[in-house]
Amino acid sequence: MRRTAGFTLLEVLAVAAVLIILFLLGSVFVPIRAGDNYRAPNACLSNLKQMAIGIAMYASDADDRLPLAKDWMDGLDPYVKNPNVSQCYAVKPGGHGYAMNRFLAGVSEETLEKPTEMHLVYDASSLGKSITEYLPSFPLPARHGGNNNVAFADTHARAVPMGPK
Repeated sequence: MRRTAGFTLLEVLAVAAVLIILFLLGSVFVPIRAGDNYRAPNACLSNLKQMAIGIAMYASDADDRLPLAKDWMDGLDPYVKNPNVSQCYAVKPGGHGYAMNRFLAGVSEETLEKPTEMHLVYDASSLGKSITEYLPSFPLPARHGGNNNVAFADTHARAVPMGPK
């Protein structure tokens, strides 16, 4: 019998199965290979949100006063259960990368005007622990795809675009 040009059904199914397996393996290993920076924007935004909520909980136990500037991160330990919450994933290991607005240190929450617009904790160019700043020193270039993350005094957090669009 003479064979015509083309592929048999079995050959087509075998090639399709191999391609599907390669695709599935690629979708599993690509995020693993990308490492911590693959999840950095959402994880850091979550960290800032957790710190802002921890600061609000601290204030509720401290007569509505926000933490003092000295060692403010340590003051959050009883309120924030994640031990890595003070570390930005886009910063080299050992660095922290967050700062608190020094104008708000020790202030009563009741006196805050426009808490939805006040930077409370944010990405900072300084990598030390418990950093406080009078003016935000956002890292440039921004750490998270052109954005730096900010948690506001009302505890909401969002990515803030840096530089021209």
